[in-house]
Amino acid sequence: MQILFTNNKQVLKLALIIALGLFFACSIALARYIYKTSLFVNVDAIITDIKNVNDNRNSHNLHRNRYIEYSFNYSGKKYVANKLVLFTFHQVGDKTIIKVNPNKPSEVKNGLYEIIYTLTIALCVFLICIVIRRLTVTN
Repeated sequence: MQILFTNNKQVLKLALIIALGLFFACSIALARYIYKTSLFVNVDAIITDIKNVNDNRNSHNLHRNRYIEYSFNYSGKKYVANKLVLFTFHQVGDKTIIKVNPNKPSEVKNGLYEIIYTLTIALCVFLICIVIRRLTVTN
């Protein structure tokens, strides 16, 4: 199936619709994540391990995920939790503060999701501005 556009205006309108859809989807996802993690509590933790894990979904093992393992006490119990990170300046044995779910203390807030959603929203706003500018110039 081949889609043909008669002019650039149609392509720009389609791009605007796609960018707006992505913008709203990411905005909703970010709002839901912020709402979900708003009740998380601060806990003192110790970094017990920093590990690189190969992504087994591809045969070349080019993609590696970096996880930080934390050990902490919450409500008199000891917990261990992992958090996916892009990079870290911490060392094993460093003390830090993490946010944990009080209903499920092994769940740690991961700021990486907020960064990804925020950057995607910013990219969408940028694309929307470009498309609107081009639409107004072509009129």
